[in-house]
Amino acid sequence: ITTVPYTEGFENNAPGWSSSNNQNFYPCWFRSNNPNDSYYYPYVYGYESHTGIYSVYWDWSNSNNFDPHLALPAIDTNAIDISSMMLSFWAMGDGYGDTPVFAVGTMTNPQSIATFQALDTVSITSTDWFKYEIPLSNYSGNGEYIALRAVNTGNYWSCLIDDFIIDSIPSCMHVYDLAVTSQHNGGSRQLRDPH
Repeated sequence: ITTVPYTEGFENNAPGWSSSNNQNFYPCWFRSNNPNDSYYYPYVYGYESHTGIYSVYWDWSNSNNFDPHLALPAIDTNAIDISSMMLSFWAMGDGYGDTPVFAVGTMTNPQSIATFQALDTVSITSTDWFKYEIPLSNYSGNGEYIALRAVNTGNYWSCLIDDFIIDSIPSCMHVYDLAVTSQHNGGSRQLRDPH
């Protein structure tokens, strides 16, 4: 990745889980494959998406004793300052089991989870498509691959992810989930959750 915004909606490759080769997940993307699970999550999925036809389906279980990751294509750190970037994507949980949680970080080698350096975490709390935004301002080091890694949060979870974007951190963060917490004669008081 040499310029931003970078976007990916997984529309340029046939869906499927059958390949156990990290290189064959999706062009220029990497995943770690669970040796204890024959479905090789995450994988490109063709039955539900935020836009287009395809998305990424991710299923996690603590019985597999494995926390897989998904790494985006390499970023040219000579052209792009990762600490000034924000990763965003649309996701939805399936509503069964535990809340899906990911560590967001960087890697120097997308095929070695030992190189993963966590920067933040994100919980997929919605069972409808929702946009999640993670500023990468905590970035330091020399990792060139932005990655998501499943976090052990209980027994089981699954979710869909689509429409990844890497772009500059906006000067004013977006506001989501405005909620009225109290009302009185003078008006309403609101809380903001900027994610």
